Amino acid sequence: MCSTAKGNLAPPILTKDVLFRLPHCGYEYNSDFSLSTAGRSLRVGWSATLKHFSVLAFVIVMILTIGSSLYAEVVLGPTELVHFWVPFPARVTRPVTVPIPSGGTVFTRPILVEVHKQGIFKRAINPWVIGLSTHWLVNVGDRPYRIGLRLVNTTLPVKWEASAGIPWDSESKTFAHPIEPGKMIPELGIDWFFYIPEGVRSLQVWYSGGLVVFDADSGETLTFLPITIRFGG
Repeated sequence: MCSTAKGNLAPPILTKDVLFRLPHCGYEYNSDFSLSTAGRSLRVGWSATLKHFSVLAFVIVMILTIGSSLYAEVVLGPTELVHFWVPFPARVTRPVTVPIPSGGTVFTRPILVEVHKQGIFKRAINPWVIGLSTHWLVNVGDRPYRIGLRLVNTTLPVKWEASAGIPWDSESKTFAHPIEPGKMIPELGIDWFFYIPEGVRSLQVWYSGGLVVFDADSGETLTFLPITIRFGG
């Protein structure tokens, strides 16, 4: 409080960065100082907020960009890959059950991928990569075969990812050892990723070809499995 005694004045009061002094003690409220300080505070606060939003937006864009490129090989792997069995030698023009010499059967059919019927998340995040996969190459013949694989009519970029319990040559797409009758290639995992170019996306049929299983020693075709990838229709 302000005293009436000579030379005894009230000290200034600081409230929210604005200087106040009691008027009856000879001090006045500095309104210009108050507005200037508030304006600077508002501008600094707004600038910081915009900067934070910009950083957050950048991070989100980067996550979506990187995520979409990795989606096919990470998220797509267990959830949206089309899996199928491949018997050899066999004729596959329609759904068919093929007997295995050692007992049991293998069901297979031509592969039809209807992209418009796949999951919403897949179509929203990355509809332009289509994944196929097999873990089952089965010898249904009566003698051993050393086999190789080939995709035909590959008008699209295709990435192969293959691993097996026997040596695999990624250049020739052949296995080093023959497979006995009734046996499968051990620990097999082959994925094919079809990348759909922009010029193809408006077409109804994106790919029409197939997978060939051939005798790696003679070159003879053992199985042809038709593959069609289409959007709509």
